[in-house]
Amino acid sequence: FVPLLNGRDLDRWVGSKERWTIEKSVLVGRSDGKSAYALSVQGREFGDADLRFEVRVKSGMAMIGMHGTENAHVGVGIAVT
Repeated sequence: FVPLLNGRDLDRWVGSKERWTIEKSVLVGRSDGKSAYALSVQGREFGDADLRFEVRVKSGMAMIGMHGTENAHVGVGIAVT
């Protein structure tokens, strides 16, 4: 398996970076509870994939999604509300 996060920073990720941080090698998202804050990985190609993750939510919800088309790269997105 190849990790999507390098455990140090949000290199190659785009989106609401002001709401996301890496703490002790863990991706942490914070929301004001009024709107979702998304983060997506870019600049990588994905083939056959298994997505493994753990989510801990103190309040609100977290969403993980994979999206793409036949002719486009698949993206992995994460959002918190």
